[in-house]
Amino acid sequence: MSINKFMMGENRMADTSTAKDLTDRELLLKAQEICCETLRLFCIHFNQQLPLADLPGARVSILLATAAKAINTSNAIRMLCVERPYFEEMNVLVRSLIESIINGAFIQIANDDEVNAFMHFDSISLSKALRIAQGVSPEAVNILSEKLRNDFRAHADSIKAMLGKDEKEFNWTRLDVASRGDRIDKVLGVPAFAPVCKVLFPSLHVFVHGGYRSLETYMPTEGGRVLLQNLAFQADGALHTMDVALLTLCITMNQLAVDRLDNWLSVIQSLLAAYAERVKVSAPTTVAAEGF
Repeated sequence: MSINKFMMGENRMADTSTAKDLTDRELLLKAQEICCETLRLFCIHFNQQLPLADLPGARVSILLATAAKAINTSNAIRMLCVERPYFEEMNVLVRSLIESIINGAFIQIANDDEVNAFMHFDSISLSKALRIAQGVSPEAVNILSEKLRNDFRAHADSIKAMLGKDEKEFNWTRLDVASRGDRIDKVLGVPAFAPVCKVLFPSLHVFVHGGYRSLETYMPTEGGRVLLQNLAFQADGALHTMDVALLTLCITMNQLAVDRLDNWLSVIQSLLAAYAERVKVSAPTTVAAEGF
């Protein structure tokens, strides 16, 4: 990495001195911006290792793709944080972001069989979906040419044979999210994933699966009022969770990199710590907020 890139880091350090002048929302958006810049620098660093043959190259490619997707997804989440924030939809994307980051980090420390399973298991899942669709709606499946269907079946069968897995398998790995996080932390030597995997990730299930909490904002209220203060607080919560996930990916890449960016990580952590201190005294007192 060039010295100019590191000088940019020094400028970011100066940014934290003005944190007190930023609103809660601005603090969180600033943290996201620095996370994304940090990830871009790491991508430049790891791109220099390519091309690598076979699984080593696949691991690096997956890491780079995870970082690029994290930047893109976090920018999409920002776009939903408008005057009446779509905090429920923000949380759906945050959960997807977290699982993508967990998988991308896990692949860096996984064994070769796990890497192969991650890369190819989607074919088995699609094969199962097509088999079920054939029984439920054969006319829809028959839109695909017979040759295409036969070719895909042959491909899926070859994947099953290579991985030693079949359609009874639920996922590419038998480890749940928490177990994956524990393994990453143990190998990298930094307890970064435990809170993400065991607290933040499961707390977002309700938004993906349409649970009661995801409907609270739309429940009829006296006078039909929407508590805008609570909506803003919920949106900030989604941004904070997003930032923590991005920081976790930055920590992973920092542990794996030759050129470390410890100062950049310190800036991000200081911004998130400043937000956390504010929340202790500024969280809105509403029925929804007290329900957590």
